[in-house]
Amino acid sequence: MKQSLHPHPSISTKGRSYWLLWLLLILPWLAQAQCPTGDVTLSSQAAVNAFPPGCVNFPGRLTIKGDDITDLRPLAKLQTVGSDLQIVSNGTLTSLQGLGSLTRVYNLVIDNNAQLTSLASLTALTQTGNYLEITNNGSLTSLQGLESLTRVGHSVLITNNTKLTNLAGLTALTQIGFDLQIEDNRALTSLQGLGRLTSIPGNLSISDNAQLTSLASLTALTQTGQSVLIINNGSLTSLQGLSNLTHVGGSLAISNNAQLTSLAALTKLTQIGDDLDILNNPVLSACAIPPICQYLTSPNGRITISGNAPGCQSRQDVQADCFPLSITQQPASSSVVCIATPVSTSVGVAGNARFYQWYQNGTALTSQTSATLTLPSPTTADAGRYVVVISNSVTSLTSTAFNLTVNASSVSLSNNGPLTCTQTSVALSASGTTGATYAFRGVNGAIASSGNTASVSSPGTYTVTASLNGCSSTTTTTVGSNTTPPTVSISPSATAICAGQSVTLNANAMTSGGTLSYRWNTNATTHSISVSATGPYSVSVIRSDNGCVATATASVTVNPLPTPNILGLASAYCQNAGQQPLAGSPSGGVFTVDGSSATSFNPAGLTIGQHTVVYSYTNTSGCSNTTAQTVTIKEVPPAPTLVTASGYPYPAGQSRLTTSQNVGPVSLTVLGCSGGMLMANGNAASSFTITTAMTGTQTYTATCTSNGCTSLAGSFQLTVLPTTLSVLHRDADYGNTQNNVIKPYLELANAGGQAIPYSEVTVRYWFTTEGQAPPTNLAVYYAQLGAVSMSYVPLNQPRQGAFGYVEYSFPGGGEPGRGRQLGTHPERHPENRWQ
Repeated sequence: MKQSLHPHPSISTKGRSYWLLWLLLILPWLAQAQCPTGDVTLSSQAAVNAFPPGCVNFPGRLTIKGDDITDLRPLAKLQTVGSDLQIVSNGTLTSLQGLGSLTRVYNLVIDNNAQLTSLASLTALTQTGNYLEITNNGSLTSLQGLESLTRVGHSVLITNNTKLTNLAGLTALTQIGFDLQIEDNRALTSLQGLGRLTSIPGNLSISDNAQLTSLASLTALTQTGQSVLIINNGSLTSLQGLSNLTHVGGSLAISNNAQLTSLAALTKLTQIGDDLDILNNPVLSACAIPPICQYLTSPNGRITISGNAPGCQSRQDVQADCFPLSITQQPASSSVVCIATPVSTSVGVAGNARFYQWYQNGTALTSQTSATLTLPSPTTADAGRYVVVISNSVTSLTSTAFNLTVNASSVSLSNNGPLTCTQTSVALSASGTTGATYAFRGVNGAIASSGNTASVSSPGTYTVTASLNGCSSTTTTTVGSNTTPPTVSISPSATAICAGQSVTLNANAMTSGGTLSYRWNTNATTHSISVSATGPYSVSVIRSDNGCVATATASVTVNPLPTPNILGLASAYCQNAGQQPLAGSPSGGVFTVDGSSATSFNPAGLTIGQHTVVYSYTNTSGCSNTTAQTVTIKEVPPAPTLVTASGYPYPAGQSRLTTSQNVGPVSLTVLGCSGGMLMANGNAASSFTITTAMTGTQTYTATCTSNGCTSLAGSFQLTVLPTTLSVLHRDADYGNTQNNVIKPYLELANAGGQAIPYSEVTVRYWFTTEGQAPPTNLAVYYAQLGAVSMSYVPLNQPRQGAFGYVEYSFPGGGEPGRGRQLGTHPERHPENRWQ
């Protein structure tokens, strides 16, 4: 058998008769045409453009082949070609526009046109006298344009058009003179367009079409004059479309179709004229169809079957399924069993039974795939209607039904345990099939029960047996025990505190399960309590999961506090009162003054105001107490100032004074005791006068008492000298009252025998100005003793006949001796009127 076809076999006698008939038909047109004679090749666009525009019926072979040919419209009047029309190797040609008048050709070859996308311009073409070849056109997606083509005189070759998806343009094609070859079209998915072909006189070759999934468009095809080759179509799953094929004049070759599973579509096939090849279809198993089985019994040629799925792996494998299956023994009709009683039933089969599949109530049981149904421990869910389907690659039989009844005596046993401190007995409860009776047993034998319940008080494993209709079922349950109490202790377990204190008692509990709750004898429910009274204390700890209780106790003693006192401390002290001792009872405690540790109370070191003295004492029980006393520190008034009074012939405001007996008594004033009581020389007075009758130095004192506190003494020192100094005066202006100058001339003489320091001597010159206006331009014209300071002191009240005086002092220092004159002191007082 031939496995490949060739595009140009020698023309048969029958073919030549068709050709002669075709020539006779076109001779009248050829006679009228104005066309070139002989064969013509158009190798460029220029050649196409130069083609005679009046040529209608070209008698020879016309070849169009050129890389620059893009436009065939110059051939627009061409209607017939007497020999071949070859459109080949035109690299830039995209359409056949210009051939729209073409109705007949002898051979039409469209080959190797890389950019050709459409045949739409061939709509007038109705037949070819010999071949139709459409090959190697990489951009062609359809055969639209050939819808008027009804007859091809010899063969149709459609090969290696990589983008062609279907053959829809051939819908009018009803007759092919010899072969139909559809090969190596990688995008082709269907044969749509071939639905009117009923017979193929030559070979039908469908090969190397990787995306072809269906042959459905060939349903009108009934016979081929020679071979049928279906080879290497990787997506083809069935041969549906060949279901009306009855006669294959040559060989039948079905090879290398990776997804093909069955040959069932060929059931009407009655004759295979030559070899049978079924090769390398890896999932093909259904080959034992009657036509194949008949051929294997009486072949007309060589038989090659291999490389397929089980059922089609060899001639013998196929023939094994060619004999019809029959059931020789049906499964049992029914069975009634108790739960867990093993069940099995079998079917007997004559023939090559490849597969067994049991079904329960119509559902396939994936684990039951043998001649015997086996249920080792059935339950009520296994009851139902069972059948088995027996099959091989082409035959399938279904057995009669096996009806299984499973009597329920199932039982379950539960308990409401475990046993706990609060639950001392456990109820066993059985449940199962309605109407069953129950028997309970424990480790010591049978247990009294009431229907489906029993009560036990010991842990262990218990069983129950349920019985019904002669079937029984036993199960067990385990009753546990959970009676372990928690552990608890109280810390501290014994303790002593002082009155007014409290102690926290902590319940330290542990448990192996559940949660813990607490109950104290004080009714508290927390894990710790705070207490301040003497007594025993207890706590009970309860486990939540079993009610078991643990108890612990503790004792608390409350000791009394001591009563401390502060002894001999007054409520107030003057700041100069001196350091005071601190004493308390009971003795042995510690004192603080304003928070600082102290052993004595020292008013001098404290500020004016209130201060807190605290006495703390701790007894032998370790209990401490304190007492406090507030002590007020009173301010001591400042020492008063004892000074000379003003308005006298000596300096005022002096706390020390040296004077002579001839000056007369000295008046003193006490200052600086506001609101207090003044004591001067032992008498309450604010001023007093002392005599200068006694010479020498005397000290006089004064104190101030306020709020019970007496100040330090202020003092005045008076030194009285015998009369030694004298002042002589004369008017240096000689009585002139018309000018504004007073010129007193003063002379100071020391009549004593002891030198007197100038710094201790002052001289006052008393006078009255008119209108009490103060003098100006005080000046010393002459001073024998050196530097002299002058100042005018007005008086609020006239004294000694004057409203003021000029006071002279001598800062230059020195000590004039006995009998020495101090010098004259002229002075100018610039005023207009004088008395």
